[in-house]
Amino acid sequence: MAATVNYPDILGAITKGARANIGPAQVALATRPAAPRAGRPFELIIAVQNATDTDLDVTVTLTLPDLDARKQKARFTAKAGRVVAAVKPAEVGYIAVPIMTEANTAPAQGYKLSADVEVKPLGKPQRLRAEQGGGAVETQFVPGALKERIMGLRALNFSAHKRLSHTFDLTFDLAPGKLGEAVDDTKSGWVSVCKVSDYTDDRYLLHRYGSLLQIKTLPQLKRTTFYEPLLQATTARFQATGYAAKPAEVGLIAKLLTLILEYASPRHTGHGHIAAGVYNVDALIARDPFTWETKPYIPNWTRAYISYIEKDARAAEAAVPIITKYIFDDLLRDAIDHAFELIEKDTGEDVGAPDERANYREKLLEKLKSKQSIDFSLLYLPLVMGGMIVSDVVMMPNEDPSELFKALSHALEIRMGECAEDDPIFIMSVDILSRTGQKYGIKLS
Repeated sequence: MAATVNYPDILGAITKGARANIGPAQVALATRPAAPRAGRPFELIIAVQNATDTDLDVTVTLTLPDLDARKQKARFTAKAGRVVAAVKPAEVGYIAVPIMTEANTAPAQGYKLSADVEVKPLGKPQRLRAEQGGGAVETQFVPGALKERIMGLRALNFSAHKRLSHTFDLTFDLAPGKLGEAVDDTKSGWVSVCKVSDYTDDRYLLHRYGSLLQIKTLPQLKRTTFYEPLLQATTARFQATGYAAKPAEVGLIAKLLTLILEYASPRHTGHGHIAAGVYNVDALIARDPFTWETKPYIPNWTRAYISYIEKDARAAEAAVPIITKYIFDDLLRDAIDHAFELIEKDTGEDVGAPDERANYREKLLEKLKSKQSIDFSLLYLPLVMGGMIVSDVVMMPNEDPSELFKALSHALEIRMGECAEDDPIFIMSVDILSRTGQKYGIKLS
């Protein structure tokens, strides 16, 4: 394992350091609740941390106490004596095995159960975590939901005592039962606590999935592949609000979205690295992510796409359906941010502080997502305006740009009736159209 690669030790944060290595996995056991009661269901929790970049099959075979403290047989039963779990690369989680005790089971200290844990890698594993556990868990990269999951498990008493090479013994106390009906709604199986994407330091995402994204996904991000699907998706999204966006307007938005995708690999799409700026995913991947002192900026669409690759590596080759159906809003989020920058640079106008732009962006996205009615200002600022500015950067084969700007000029004439005479967004839109359209001899009548 390279010295710079040591993924965060989420398991250690859960178990307070208890662990045993079973091949490429790190394991610790506990009961939940920590002190089970007679006549009540409880769970054996087998916490697993995948220390490698390969999928693992983890099989747990359970052996329960034969007798209780009064020498009574069959006081402990399990819904499943054998459970198999699929654990993703670098994932941390636990296998839950429900156990039931009879109401007349003798309370006592020192009950013992055993769990045989077999780990089978489904490829040739490369270590991502040291055998001693892993790197420090930095709290600024632990979002609230993940922290809640960790702290809920941290309250348990984990042990990692191995009797044999892959057989664990766990000792627990059984408390007296309480009156009331015992409801057993526990289920056996795998529960994920932390995938790579849950820990929000994106350096690990880039390290784990960057190469796959670069090889399989980025070559697909070209206008000849994406413009038409994005045009269809944009049209459908705005039509759903009930506001009749004109073909020229949605066409410009689709161009802006296409440009964000082409910026991901500018050396293959003819855009400059400077123009691509923070949307240059190819350059981001080319750098060793652990040479960044702090986590780098990753475009919203890229992070969202990686989350699909994390679930299924085949998603890397399905760029069109993933982007247009599942992460379209994330791409829109990037396009809105970029369009604000374009407008401010092009017009010299102040279009708001970063937090004001972010609030506006989320307002627009929420309206689109919930199919609420929008108006001229939300359509044009910043998406249509941004599309006007970059239109000639995303020229389609056999496209006549003058036709698009004529159509947009006509659309704006119609929009005049929707706006006050001194509407600043309408004035800015006309100004951008006038200056951009001059290249093609287009003027507003």
